[in-house]
Amino acid sequence: KLLLEDLPNVDAWMGIGTAYCGVPNRISYHLNLMGPSTAVDAACASSLVAIHHGRQAIMIGESKIAIVGGVNALTGPGLTRVLDKAGAVSPEGRCLSFDDSAHGYGRGEGAAVVILKHLDSAIRDGDNIVAVLKGSAVAQDGKTNGIMAPNAKAQELVARQALQQAKVEPSTIQYVEAH
Repeated sequence: KLLLEDLPNVDAWMGIGTAYCGVPNRISYHLNLMGPSTAVDAACASSLVAIHHGRQAIMIGESKIAIVGGVNALTGPGLTRVLDKAGAVSPEGRCLSFDDSAHGYGRGEGAAVVILKHLDSAIRDGDNIVAVLKGSAVAQDGKTNGIMAPNAKAQELVARQALQQAKVEPSTIQYVEAH
């Protein structure tokens, strides 16, 4: 955004270079990929929503392979300050997930990419399979006591939808990754 406001130095490539869609579209361009190429902006759930979209594209036959990536870069203090003012950032800078004393989260940076492929195809092609994604679901929490506050009932519902889609009994879950 700041680059585009520097009017004397604006050039023709800044639009696509600074747009959210610029990264996936540039990767698709360079790799000559012709399926869906999108950027997902769903706050801290963006990477998980992107994985869901990639899985869906494979399941409905829109794509044979999905390259799904996520990045969080703390490029300046502005957003951290806004989140702190909203009471979302922990004063200690760390999470106390599932703890009664939890009072915010600690921000961090990271980047990761996963390659999704139908299991039968991955086995046939001799791919190195590190995980099997049996189901996924996405939902918004709806109205809560604040737009950034979680809704336990809505989150339980979306978890049940993912379990049902995966045909997995909750009692068989041995590990949970949460954010």
